[in-house]
Amino acid sequence: MNNKHEVIGRAVVDKTFREALFKDAKAACDTAGLPLADHEYKQIKTFDPESFENAVAELGGEAGGAG
Repeated sequence: MNNKHEVIGRAVVDKTFREALFKDAKAACDTAGLPLADHEYKQIKTFDPESFENAVAELGGEAGGAG
């Protein structure tokens, strides 16, 4: 699995990581040991945090910040 899939998966189940990701994607990924290519950071910046939160809630994927 490549890092972008791990980043998205972790963002679904880890609220703390998700919040950090939307605040500063590069710092969050570097801290997690999941570096991405520059174009992937740009893709993350296009995500709407509210829509992502709604999708997580619909999926029941929230694990309350556990990582």
